[in-house]
Amino acid sequence: MLKMKVVLFLSVLFIIVGCKQVEVTAEVTQIEPEVFFAIGQVTINGQSAKIGQKINNGDVVETGAQSYLEAKFQKQSAFRIREDSRIVFNIDDHITLSVEKGKVLNILEKHSRYLVRTPSAVAAVRGTIFFVSVIDDNKTYYCACNGTIAIQDDQQRELTSLSSSHHKPGYCEREGSDLSMADAEMLDHDDIEIFELMYRMDQASNE
Repeated sequence: MLKMKVVLFLSVLFIIVGCKQVEVTAEVTQIEPEVFFAIGQVTINGQSAKIGQKINNGDVVETGAQSYLEAKFQKQSAFRIREDSRIVFNIDDHITLSVEKGKVLNILEKHSRYLVRTPSAVAAVRGTIFFVSVIDDNKTYYCACNGTIAIQDDQQRELTSLSSSHHKPGYCEREGSDLSMADAEMLDHDDIEIFELMYRMDQASNE
């Protein structure tokens, strides 16, 4: 019963956040992510990450064991780079995360353009809560926690999409030049983690 209440509460919270996001998309905001929380061994370009530090085009973020970094951009967008990750940033008119290894939880405003590249595929999203985990060079785990993810190949040809109001996970596997999707169970993330990231993002925005 308690689990059902938590799921119901978070589902309502997702709807509220989504409605709130519509109000801010017309406003021009800063696209460079700004670190608002970090724990453990976290570096940007080999130097220890600092609260308030901007992540710029070409920067490399790395996290050690039991470490992670949280950063926000625009008004209501944020990500958590989880433990044992290495991510390269490309920032022009939108953000592209090249996840060489590791895991990332993402919360995006409505209509935000955002790409996540892994060794096996590309996830294109606009206004979505989603999770990505690189299993190996040929396999990636995705979960559309709230919204839609378009899974593409390297030529940005859409393979399929994952869409859900409350978690739709799947695996994308590469075999040679071919990509395929398979169903998956919930893996290595949950509603509590999403709530924590939402809460800290909101607190950081109000400081």
